[in-house]
Amino acid sequence: MHIPITDCAFVFIPLHSEKSESWKKALNNFTLAQKYDTKSTRCIGVVIFCDPLDKHYFLIYWQYVNEEWKYD
Repeated sequence: MHIPITDCAFVFIPLHSEKSESWKKALNNFTLAQKYDTKSTRCIGVVIFCDPLDKHYFLIYWQYVNEEWKYD
């Protein structure tokens, strides 16, 4: 999702709990990829997965990136 008036993109990443140890890498990679794809200055990424220790809870982490877009 991209909001042109604010030049901010959003990405929501559901992660399987078996892959939860890689949440930081997944969050960073998907957030930067979404920012690049939408050619945005800003992007907010959110990763959500079941708590591996207690399946009754979800863990939610987010990342905000604010830097000029450049071709890579």
